[in-house]
Formats: sequence, C-alpha cells, structure tokens
Amino acid sequence: MRHNRHPPSSGGGRTIVIGDIHGCRRTFDRLLFDRLAVTPTDTVILLGDLIDRGPDSKGVLDMVMALQERGYTMASVRGNHEQMLLDFYAAGDPSWLSNGAGTTLASFAISDAPCNLPPHYLAWIGSLPHYLICGDYLIVHAGIDTDIADPFADLEAMLWTRRRDIDPAKIGNRTVIAGHTPRPLDDIRRSLASGSPLILLDGGCVYRDTRPELGFLCALVIETRELVVQKNIEPDNGDGKSDGDKAAPGPRTI
Repeated sequence: MRHNRHPPSSGGGRTIVIGDIHGCRRTFDRLLFDRLAVTPTDTVILLGDLIDRGPDSKGVLDMVMALQERGYTMASVRGNHEQMLLDFYAAGDPSWLSNGAGTTLASFAISDAPCNLPPHYLAWIGSLPHYLICGDYLIVHAGIDTDIADPFADLEAMLWTRRRDIDPAKIGNRTVIAGHTPRPLDDIRRSLASGSPLILLDGGCVYRDTRPELGFLCALVIETRELVVQKNIEPDNGDGKSDGDKAAPGPRTI
C-alpha cells in the first residue's frame, strides 16, 4: 500500500525535482519561470523544507497552492521543517521554535501567537507525503535507510537521515533524489555524474550569507539529468542581510 505514492502527472512535458526552498520565494519564482520556463505540461516535485529560515515562507506556500489551483502539476514531499511545524501545533513540541519558526511566523505577520497559523495551511502541510515514486526514482526529503528489512517503514529516516550509503535493490532498484543536507554545487554535480544511487539536490539556498560555498536553489530535469541552478536573490535573507540584487522580481500574478 505504501508503495503506490506516485506524484500527479501532466501526461507530457518534463519532470523537474527542486531542492530545499526554505522561504526563498523570489529565488523559487525566478528558477521556475525564468530558468526553467515551467508550464502546466511539466511535473514539478519539491523536496520539502519549503518553510523556515528564509524571508517568505508564506509566499512560497501561497505560490505553490496557487499554481496547483491554476492547473500546474506540482507536488511536494514532507521535510523535517514541515514535520517540526506539525509536531508543534499537534503536541506543543518546541523544536520548531528554535529551528527557523520565527521567520515563518513573521511572514504570516504573527509575532506572539503561534497558534494563530491559518488552519488551511496546516491542513495542506499535513497532507504532504513522506516520499514519492517517479518511475526509476524515489523522491524523499532526507534519504532512506536501506539497512532495515522495510526501508519504507522508517518515516523518521526519510525526514532526518544523513546516511549516504544506499542499497538500490532494497527499494526496487531505484535512484534516490534527496535534499536536506546542503552541499556545494560541485558535490551535487558529482552525485549526478558518478551514477551514484543517491542524487543530492540541496544547494543550501538559504545559507547564502553564512556559507560562501552555498546559496543556490537547484532543479533536476529527470528526463535529461540536466541540473538547473538559480543563485539566491532574496533582498532579505531572513537574517537582516541584503543581497544587493535590486532587480529581483516582486510577486507574480498567479
């Protein structure tokens, strides 16, 4: 039963997987429409961690939901940051509050009442699956533990693992595409070129101002294995620092 989690398909076009966005809405917008020129014939799959740390988590969620409503074929798996948010609202787990919640709440104009996050956002986030299967690829936020009898049973690993050893035979001889652990672009390119059973796709977009080797939002076109990259263009990266890209686009009408 767990193994039929397939993303929606447009029936044509490209299949595009995009790494951790972390509230970088302007960068996401530019990657989608300028670098990739996405249309409703494409299938776009996000690797989770849409929220936290960056300046506009609400804008990212609004953009994805609006595109879905307009007929764009777009899906996302659940990241550990989405899970921390859900755990906070379901059981009061405080982990989220010290791991980027402040910027997410600020994007909703909430400063002192976290429980006021609009319920339809919680419902949408709660609907995100832990993984999706797309042909010969397993798409998951962090990775998968293939050392156990049923790797699909360990949902915690899918959100948090940093293991890099994968036994493809345990997951239907599929290649894993994962984010979660920020990597320099050279490492991401190597994971693509090497034929590894694990493709890394988190270019650490939100860490532009703290880790100079990072700061990129990455997309993989599955059919061609083309890597498409957009540098972080947020005017405020969530930490009060400015990028200086004054030509960054404002919100699109979607």
